[in-house]
Amino acid sequence: MRRFASSLLSFIALLSVLPSAWSYDEIRFLEPLRLQGVAKPAALAASRTRLYLIDQKKSQLHILERDGTVVKVAGRAGSSRDAFEKPEGVAVGDDGTVFVADTGNSRIQVLDADGAALESFGAKGSEPGRLRSPEGVAVGGYDRVFVADTGNNRVSVFTREGIYLYSFGEKGSEAGQLKTPTRLFVDPADYVYVLDSGNGRIQKFDPAGKAVKEFPLQGTDFSLDAYGFLYSLDPKAGKVRETTPEGAQPGAFGSKGSGPGQFKNPSAIAIGPDGAIHVLDAGNSRIQRIELTHKDKKAPLAPSMASRLLVAGPVQLVRLKAAALAASADRLFAYLPEAGQFAAVGADGETAFRFGRKTGKDPAATVGSEGFAFSEKHGLFVADTRGDKLQRFTSSGVFVSSLAEAEGFFDSKKKEGRVREPRGVAINEKGTVYVADTGNRRVDAFSPDGAFLFGFGPQVGPYELLEPVGVAWDPAGFVYVLDRKLKKVLKCEPSGGFVLAWAEPGSQPGQLEDPVAIAFDGMSYVYVADAGAKRVAVFHRDDGRWVTNFFAEGKDDRGLEDPAGLAIQGERLWVADREKGKILGFRLRPLAAPPAVSTSAAEGVVQVSWKPSADPWVARYRVLRGSVAGGAWEHVGTVAKPPFKDSNVTAGEGYRYRVAAEARTGDVGPASEPVLVLVPESFNRAPVELGSVEIGNLLPANYKWYLKNAVGKAVVVNNVNLPFQNVKLSFRLKDFMDFATETVIPKLEPKGKVELPLMATLNNRILEVTEETPIQAEFTVTYFEGGKAQTVSIAKPLRVYSRNAILWDEPQRINAFITSNDTPVLEFSKKVRHEAPAPSRAAGALAPALLEAARLWHAAGEAGIRFQASPNNPFETMSEDPAFPVDYTQFPRETLKRKSGECDDVATLLASLFEGANVRAALLDYPGHIALMFDTGEAEREAAGLPEEEMIRYEGTWWVPLEPTLVGSGFAQAHRHALTAYREMDKQGRVKILDPRKAVAAFEPVTMPSSDWSAATPDPALVAKKVEADAADFAQRRYALLKAGLESRLASKPGDTETINRLGLLELDLDRLEDAEKRFQEALAADPEDAAAVNNLGSLAFVRGRLPEALERFQKAAALDPDDAGIWLNLAKAAGKLGDAAKVSEYGKKAVELASEADRPRFETAVQTLAKGATP
Repeated sequence: MRRFASSLLSFIALLSVLPSAWSYDEIRFLEPLRLQGVAKPAALAASRTRLYLIDQKKSQLHILERDGTVVKVAGRAGSSRDAFEKPEGVAVGDDGTVFVADTGNSRIQVLDADGAALESFGAKGSEPGRLRSPEGVAVGGYDRVFVADTGNNRVSVFTREGIYLYSFGEKGSEAGQLKTPTRLFVDPADYVYVLDSGNGRIQKFDPAGKAVKEFPLQGTDFSLDAYGFLYSLDPKAGKVRETTPEGAQPGAFGSKGSGPGQFKNPSAIAIGPDGAIHVLDAGNSRIQRIELTHKDKKAPLAPSMASRLLVAGPVQLVRLKAAALAASADRLFAYLPEAGQFAAVGADGETAFRFGRKTGKDPAATVGSEGFAFSEKHGLFVADTRGDKLQRFTSSGVFVSSLAEAEGFFDSKKKEGRVREPRGVAINEKGTVYVADTGNRRVDAFSPDGAFLFGFGPQVGPYELLEPVGVAWDPAGFVYVLDRKLKKVLKCEPSGGFVLAWAEPGSQPGQLEDPVAIAFDGMSYVYVADAGAKRVAVFHRDDGRWVTNFFAEGKDDRGLEDPAGLAIQGERLWVADREKGKILGFRLRPLAAPPAVSTSAAEGVVQVSWKPSADPWVARYRVLRGSVAGGAWEHVGTVAKPPFKDSNVTAGEGYRYRVAAEARTGDVGPASEPVLVLVPESFNRAPVELGSVEIGNLLPANYKWYLKNAVGKAVVVNNVNLPFQNVKLSFRLKDFMDFATETVIPKLEPKGKVELPLMATLNNRILEVTEETPIQAEFTVTYFEGGKAQTVSIAKPLRVYSRNAILWDEPQRINAFITSNDTPVLEFSKKVRHEAPAPSRAAGALAPALLEAARLWHAAGEAGIRFQASPNNPFETMSEDPAFPVDYTQFPRETLKRKSGECDDVATLLASLFEGANVRAALLDYPGHIALMFDTGEAEREAAGLPEEEMIRYEGTWWVPLEPTLVGSGFAQAHRHALTAYREMDKQGRVKILDPRKAVAAFEPVTMPSSDWSAATPDPALVAKKVEADAADFAQRRYALLKAGLESRLASKPGDTETINRLGLLELDLDRLEDAEKRFQEALAADPEDAAAVNNLGSLAFVRGRLPEALERFQKAAALDPDDAGIWLNLAKAAGKLGDAAKVSEYGKKAVELASEADRPRFETAVQTLAKGATP
């Protein structure tokens, strides 16, 4: 990753100021982060670990670590899923989710912490739920996203997945009105602070969207800290101005300029969770970081104690056009007005059965219903709105009876017990049926068998019912009545006595435009379908306070067009949308308020207590624990009711606890404020001690790995309320560490503890361990008390495994056993190569690495090396054991000496021999087996000399696999066997390549102890004979491969002299001299001045011993192409054979002069050899 450039000199500027003039105790300007590649920085957000910066001009999001490291630059200009159009705002949630105000596209883009696009919401428009050029976004509590809807002069609120909830604000300059809002923040208590740019102020709104305070603004951006202090940017003055929660402005810091603590055109400000202030200092191309110590900041803002409700989804869609809904535990019932039928929908969303009809004069016909209710015991009660009657059906749809219907011509529909245009229906647990008798402007109550019980209305308390359209029953003993014209909900006693009313006409939060249906969730909330506002409004059952809205008008399934019916089915909200022809199912997400927590501790147990929530949605409580110093919170338990007892605590240690309520849906509300508790300490303890020590057993072969990786950890604990300076921990493994490792803790805080890694510098004696050996690790803590050194020492047992031990939890550990520089192994490799006779022309034409690998393979086989499986712990069993037991692997020198080993032993020996000969090798890790492969060093298939399907492409070159268990057999046979195994494993995705040159960073090869032993090398003639046999096989395969390709090229390009010459050289490689000559002559016939053909004929004459002819042809070739260094070298070779030293010098000098820079060393060596009278 690249970094923002930063100064070589890190600095911290301290500004000490007078308390009378300033409210800060101290301001510290930390080292700034330099910006690179940012054209127009516009917005900034800070999480616990990262910074998020908006480049408005490039339409990009820069993600930075807190030290300035660039993690990613996301986005580009455009309107696609991963693009922005001149974005202006950014915010980050507690979980790292990033929200970008994509201003030009009038939407909010949602990304993960690493910048990957997740989703977006919003579309251009002025209707509720739509956005127009939003410039700001903020993440509030309870998983809500607040948007500064700049072009619409309002704030819009959404769920995190983009479901519209509500808006507040309108264009104007009065309190609560907005003009070009650009930035906003939400505090822990759910108050919203909005930068009302057009009115030059910051407005503070309560959780319901009501303006409660305003602050004067001198600047372009602001941020809010955990204490409610506002920090705004004043670019003209180059200052950051502070405003207290009460509105006072005690001071400012900064000035115009480029030095520490100065700003030049600051464009954005952000405050991280740790309280650090970050200023986007655009004119100086940097981010300045400031830490404040402030005497007036005593306690952070308390969180909101109100419960919240959200929805997610839709999680289910039912494609039915319904006018009314009712739900049982396992079925949803819907009235379908066009068919005049009721549909019973199962949990899978499919219609289980239908019943009813709308035609006919008998009582079973439903003319048209706008409301009905279901009871598990009594079945369905239907309001036949157009038929002026009620109907009862069984739960299976069988008609039972008709009731509340006028009888005869002279029977009035206004009479008690008769209904006119009935709509909403509700049934209580006793079977009482409540009906919104709309035409009679009252609510009627009937028994299950149809007997009239009572009615109430039109007058209900201070209100007169005008158009009651819905009723809902609350098992707590209340009836909720929805009046469409009053645009209110009335809460009544079961007999109709007035209790409370809420809502009023309008489109703002808590208001209703055209309410048509009502439902109660049986827990806490009353839901109203508002057909005018195309939304669902939610109120609390206790006091009628507005809780939230869901949805806005929209054609997608997260919006509504014509909401007609509501039903609550457990944790699901169903909305019937007639215009869409769908019933939409959403998951309810109740988020309970945090409880007030207290703690106590005694006898090693902490008790966390709180008052149980009265919210029926709450099912259990989650308890979180953190350290006094801060950091991450740990979930330590879940209980159904208080208290919670935590016995997993340490005496003398302090802890913080928080509690969050979890709903029966599994949704977890915000956690309570942290509460601190100190666990009483025990007596007779040293002031400083080792609290715990963890140390693992040692693998000698990985002794170099331990230089960078701890062998364990130790915790040094301060048991008293005094700090200790320069506390030292010494750690030593006797016999295996020449010196103890010492770590100094500069300051051990009161009651503090520090975890230290145990680093071990092991000596080579650890490689002398040949069997598992128990040893002691010695630990000593030294501290000073009263000016005198005090020590506390302990010993811990551990085991040192055999030097051959290995664990297969990390297969790359095998790299420690690839010892190509070990003297016996390297000498064997060098001697085999040195004693090898010159290869035949066919063998010499092969890729050099292929020939070298074959030579070392056969040398190992002739030396007697053979595969031998372990009878007790075979590799295939040990390497695949999920418990990763200790296995044992030989070092290559041991395999050379013992002349046998398992597959991993033979593979590491061969890899070491190859690497010692500069042939790159890698191991192929299969389940239960290890093979190897070597690098031909060739990027082109033709140069490697084998068909593509017989090699492995790795890191840009072609590699040849070998089966190590076949050592002693043919090289070609080992290649074919390994190739088959590789193809099968690769097809299954079960191949891991263990590359020594990559693994060395973690597992460096062992430096073996010196040894006088050396391995005898086999008879070079025997090795050469087998190499030549394999070389003949590979040469024929190379010949067939290259010839087919060249002939195909020649067929498409007849007379191409380059191709013809290459065909001739291919024949020459196999000593087919006549065939080679025919090809060279063919090339010369095609082009009499082809220097390459003339040169090749000269080479052929040279091979046949016809030196004068060779010299003549080389001279002619040089005349045709005087700049070809190779021709001049051939002239020098011919002159050397003819004994003309002067010409050797002349031609050789010319060849070196013409050679490329890369080839020049090779040419110089060849010419020097010729000058000595030999043929290179």
